[in-house]
Amino acid sequence: MASAESSPTSPANSTKVQHFTIPGEFVAAFVGVYSPLILAILFGNSLVLLAVYKEKGLRKRGNSFIVSLSVADFLTGLVGVPTAILGRLLQNKVTCSTATRMVFFTAAFTFSAVSIFQLLAITVERYLAIMTPLVYHTTMSPRRYSYIIACVWVSGLAVGIIPNFGSSEDKDVCNANYEPSHAVQLFMLIFALGIPTVLASMGLMYFHIFRKARLQANRIAALRRALHRVEEHRTAQEHSAQMKATKTTAIILGGFAACWIPMSLKFFLEVFIDMDAYTILILQTVLEFSAYANSAINPVIYCYRNAEFRTAFCKILAPLKICSTRTRPVRVTPVVPLRESSVSSLENCRIEGSHAVGVINIT
Repeated sequence: MASAESSPTSPANSTKVQHFTIPGEFVAAFVGVYSPLILAILFGNSLVLLAVYKEKGLRKRGNSFIVSLSVADFLTGLVGVPTAILGRLLQNKVTCSTATRMVFFTAAFTFSAVSIFQLLAITVERYLAIMTPLVYHTTMSPRRYSYIIACVWVSGLAVGIIPNFGSSEDKDVCNANYEPSHAVQLFMLIFALGIPTVLASMGLMYFHIFRKARLQANRIAALRRALHRVEEHRTAQEHSAQMKATKTTAIILGGFAACWIPMSLKFFLEVFIDMDAYTILILQTVLEFSAYANSAINPVIYCYRNAEFRTAFCKILAPLKICSTRTRPVRVTPVVPLRESSVSSLENCRIEGSHAVGVINIT
């Protein structure tokens, strides 16, 4: 944040304005650590977007939220992190001026807010899919998905530009006596208090989802034992697919919480606790890295949990021979030849039963 670059006044020259100077070794280490992170974000999320583009089977309504999240993560690596690095490391009239400084961080703030709102939308979508399965398909129409995604991005942009307000007066951010504007402090409080609040709300919804899903699974199992109907088996498979998607989303949410709760703590400390410039710089470097790393772990979660995404990734990466695109072997039950007897072909088929036809079993 803006206050991180302010430096305590030297005791020997208390009346002079001094700027905090970032050591050259720190700049080199900073770039060396963040460069692989940017590449990982771009590579992983481009795989997700390319997989959805190439595979028609992945173009589902539910995956539209995943695509929106991947776009936000991709833009975080392409625009958000690089511009934030420039604003953090460079010290000149542009980066040290309150009128222009926050522009360097607006992209990172915006795409981070979009990620939060998109995860909230995914959680609500999972909640409706499990809690109200009979009306889910009519309630969540393709047009409604588009409206929700549009609202997510507009809301993220509204949150991301908050720090730019109240900064029209040209002040030196790098001045030791500089204090962040009320808009910047408001933004930090929104992130400091808003992230735990949103995550707590999501966690409560997932608690109800898993409890409801467990009850549904028990009822389906009881019906299958009592009726032995194919329809119940199909219902159980659909319910299992819904639960797997919900668990995947919960893992994504857990990764987001692990990455962003420390960042929330950083904003809280910056607002309420006075720290020297070096401490704030180190704190920002470590905790911002964990926050931006969230944009790189989501594709890994998709690859591990979702077989369709995993297969699509392997097809895209086939020239690199990173993973195999071979499908599982197909076992064919051999056809038993007709008996050489006076029995007619129709009677022979009736005797052999299921062995008279070639039954293909997918293992």
